[in-house]
Amino acid sequence: MIKLIVSDLDGTLLNEKHRISDVSLTAIQAAREAGIDFMIATGRHQENVASLLKDTPLTPAMICINGAQCFDAQGHLLWEVPLTRAKTMELLHIAEAFGLHTQIMCDRGIYSCDELEIHRRDFIGQKKMNDHDIAMLNDYYALFQKINQPTDLPNDVSIYKVELNGAESAKAKVAKLLEKDESLAVSYAPGSGIEINDIHASKGEALRRFCNSMHLYPQEVMVIGDSGNDLSMFAYFPYSFAMANAPQEVRSKASLIANRNSDDGVARAIFKTIARNQNYWTFQK
Repeated sequence: MIKLIVSDLDGTLLNEKHRISDVSLTAIQAAREAGIDFMIATGRHQENVASLLKDTPLTPAMICINGAQCFDAQGHLLWEVPLTRAKTMELLHIAEAFGLHTQIMCDRGIYSCDELEIHRRDFIGQKKMNDHDIAMLNDYYALFQKINQPTDLPNDVSIYKVELNGAESAKAKVAKLLEKDESLAVSYAPGSGIEINDIHASKGEALRRFCNSMHLYPQEVMVIGDSGNDLSMFAYFPYSFAMANAPQEVRSKASLIANRNSDDGVARAIFKTIARNQNYWTFQK
């Protein structure tokens, strides 16, 4: 029986307009009325998530920056797992050697030695931007701060994630190289950036820790996502959905496939889960 639903944001709960649809909000409310709690697990900063949720009734617990931070439903920080400064500098040197662009996600924003316009191009790629895409991008990069060189990164910041972007061939090589480092959690799927956290800061590890604190078993949790940083959740929690819009490498690791994010895939998966619980109780009788 499922007691907790955990959803990724981008490409999953957020639709093609980067909004949470009314159907999804209805499904989440229906799950709560059925005794199932709801949680978000994302690569975003908490401040950025709060901005997305401000016009909705949602006040969920959340895993942020791929598991580097975890917040309760009241917004209180439960724990954080930062990268060391030394490891961050090592990653930046590797990125420079392979010609990749870097973003350093910290407690005081996003730092980079590259110009903001470069990161905009990395994000956009070949797709045409609509007004909703532009608004989302501007919101995300409101936290952006340019530095001239890695050593300009303030000494007193907490570093949570390093993201690398650029040529696909270079990203594939670097991801393969970094996956050998047992101190790192590396998330990568073709078409997206390489997201690097401390080994104990993956979404799956953070959710496992959160569930232990709530006395929940893996079989009592539903997880849903669309990207490489969701694979650690799929590995820990057997009742998993990948979005139909996810890369094949991600879809192949989930136990079930949900509809696309543009077709209320999360809402449909939630309603299936509610029905699954109802069938469980019918069987118990």
